[in-house]
Amino acid sequence: MNAYQLLELFGRHAVVLEVDGDKLRCKAP
Repeated sequence: MNAYQLLELFGRHAVVLEVDGDKLRCKAP
């Protein structure tokens, strides 16, 4: 599974990915 597939997966589940500096944060609604 690559990054694009992960983004697609998160997108389908309405999870927001934020890049904060060099950190990756996940926000669920």
